[in-house]
Amino acid sequence: MANMKWSDYHQELEDVFSELYLETPSIRRIMNQAGLDPRFINFNGSSVNIWDQIIEIADQEMLISLIINAMKDHPRDKRLWKLHKEHTVSKEKEPNDELRELILVEIKFVIAAMKWKDASGIIKEDGLERGAIWNGVNSNLYFQEISKELKKIGINNLVNRYGSTRCDWKPLLDSGKDSKMDSADNIECIIRDVCKKIEDISERRGGKRTRIKPCFESKFLGDDEDKRKGEKAELRNNNSEYVLIIDAISIFDPILEERLNFSGLIHNPKVAVIIVYPINSMSFEINRLIEKMISERLNDAHIRFYEDLDKLCDISIGNQATFNRRLDCILTQKVENASVLRANSLSRELQSRKLGGTTGFLPT
Repeated sequence: MANMKWSDYHQELEDVFSELYLETPSIRRIMNQAGLDPRFINFNGSSVNIWDQIIEIADQEMLISLIINAMKDHPRDKRLWKLHKEHTVSKEKEPNDELRELILVEIKFVIAAMKWKDASGIIKEDGLERGAIWNGVNSNLYFQEISKELKKIGINNLVNRYGSTRCDWKPLLDSGKDSKMDSADNIECIIRDVCKKIEDISERRGGKRTRIKPCFESKFLGDDEDKRKGEKAELRNNNSEYVLIIDAISIFDPILEERLNFSGLIHNPKVAVIIVYPINSMSFEINRLIEKMISERLNDAHIRFYEDLDKLCDISIGNQATFNRRLDCILTQKVENASVLRANSLSRELQSRKLGGTTGFLPT
């Protein structure tokens, strides 16, 4: 959400748009065209109140997009031309990166992992203390097979990967035989480090100054049933951003599995879900060899993937579902980029027409 200082310019925006776009359907339409998320807006009220909220959360790119799309709807409205000109001049006068807009984003993380007391009560040397029946098969059989494969790559003690809270879980990221990166950090530290890295990368690229505030929610999977029900009900109604991270081994805990399915998190399309496996694909010799080859022969791709966290570069795809998902993400990003270029082109065209191009028009 944008954190801006309200000015006469913003007030003029509110006055113009609250007059031109009075009804909710038209407001939603132009919001979507500008890339604004309607989930953050309360549409119960006058158009002035609605536009007050919209302008408050819009960043500079969204504001100019609102103006450009409004100019398409109302090409002879002199006020829109004035707003467009003032915005262009103000952008040219921005002195340096230090004054770039700072955006604070709060992300709520839910960690679905066992606590040590749960893990020690469930996981025994020869299998599970108690197994559930999954589609007619005892879950202990699944667990024993997984344990056998983990032991092949030197992972023997799973219980010690859990702590007193769910956030103390230490994922087996980059763990395995011959690994030099056996994770000693718990999931909370890993998430905070990634958030900081994303902020640093955004700064280096000259993009929006973003600060990510990770919050760790415990009520969804806690022991208090009333709080679990309350969080589930609130999830349906609020606009918070959630990320659910699931430890695959913890699914063997029947209580955690039941609470996870009840929470409503998995079924909610607004909630991002990451399931962490207990074994990395680099544990297999063929994948390690390919990884080494890429780092030596295609080093730029290696850097984009590991150091820059470039979402348009992925070098570890090994199945059809993952390929489809990544291609979808990449194509979505490409479409978004093309839309921005098109909007910029339209802005230049409108400006050219304003200056009296032969096929253009002048506001009267």
